[in-house]
Amino acid sequence: MIAQHEILDRMVECEFAKLGCRFTTRLGDVFEFRRGSFQNGNRRYILGVDQKGNQHCIPRDVIIEFDLVT
Repeated sequence: MIAQHEILDRMVECEFAKLGCRFTTRLGDVFEFRRGSFQNGNRRYILGVDQKGNQHCIPRDVIIEFDLVT
């Protein structure tokens, strides 16, 4: 499982390098990272797009992998 600070580091890498990124949740769902994240109460979320093109708000604590796509 990936640490929360590593997720933040990879998000920043993606934004500055203009690279594509994918992340995987505990359930095995794969999403393409979209620039942006937000916090609601104590929970932090990342914006992602599934393979069908639908946008989702994914809690950061359910992400197990975050990979750069070159």
